[in-house]
Amino acid sequence: MSPRDLARETPFASAPIISRTPVRISFGGGGTDLEAYYARFGGLVVSATIDKFFCCMVSSRKDRKLVISSDDYGLTEECSDITDLDTEGVFGLIKAVVRSFKLHVGGHIHTASDIPPGSGLGLSGAATVGTIKAISSMLGRRLSAGVIAELASAIEIDEMGRPIGRQDQFACAFGGLNEIRFEPGETVVKRLAIDTKGLRELARWTMLFFTGKSRDSASILREQRSKTEARHQATVAYLHEIKEYAERMIPALISRDFMRLGELVDLSWRAKRQIVSSISSPRIESLYRAARQNGAVGGKITGAGGGGFLMLICPPDRTAVVQAALEELGGRRLRFRFVSRGTHLAS
Repeated sequence: MSPRDLARETPFASAPIISRTPVRISFGGGGTDLEAYYARFGGLVVSATIDKFFCCMVSSRKDRKLVISSDDYGLTEECSDITDLDTEGVFGLIKAVVRSFKLHVGGHIHTASDIPPGSGLGLSGAATVGTIKAISSMLGRRLSAGVIAELASAIEIDEMGRPIGRQDQFACAFGGLNEIRFEPGETVVKRLAIDTKGLRELARWTMLFFTGKSRDSASILREQRSKTEARHQATVAYLHEIKEYAERMIPALISRDFMRLGELVDLSWRAKRQIVSSISSPRIESLYRAARQNGAVGGKITGAGGGGFLMLICPPDRTAVVQAALEELGGRRLRFRFVSRGTHLAS
């Protein structure tokens, strides 16, 4: 199904619809989900969703106007005709989703999220997925997680032309701790066999710290994509390493060998920061060095790089020491839990 297949004259239902979509932490494999890589070699990402959500409320209007408002940006935009939308501005992604449904009556879309934009936790993917979930539900369409993820990828990558991969759309649509494999024409999501107790233990080992800087991943991913498309030997070699480390993370997670997981996350981060110089920064390196010196086993920036959240794998008996060290440097810890449910309607 493509976005154009969603064209439907059915108006919004009268009652508001609210979707909740989790963001994700990527443990490894980031970068191999770009088509420039997986189309030739196949990609793999290991990720998990957490209890920080993008929320989207959709309600109907009696006219043809579309009103979009956001708690995150503190902005409201009014479009005079829902059948004639551009995709400019901070609401460009939301408008692209609305346009793909070819709606003929107006509506109000209000969004809010638990984390700031540019956090590296897959918020734009969650926003696309969550908006599709809310609008399709308003229209009485029951779309599977796979269809929602495919639609979100098509809108962000094909229609909007964003130089991004496909991991966020699938992670946020499906939810849970997964291995996500990317091949030409197919993406396969497989839930890892780790029980609730194991997930709680993994959460005790995993820490998130805001680096104090949001980032725009587009320039980093655009450079990585260009190097991969040009078959830049070193870039491709580093991505091969990153994928291999992600493969090794799967048995480490299943066996709850979180010390080994941390070691693999560290090795993967060392490879990733060689691809594009702006992936890391003196600020990030300072925080990571302090974390390692105080007991963290490994870590990485959670998204494409440049800022956002620093994820650490740390023995529980060292987390307090690591937290104190990073807070002294201005890092702010975000506490979270892992969740298994992907995008869904609020009850």
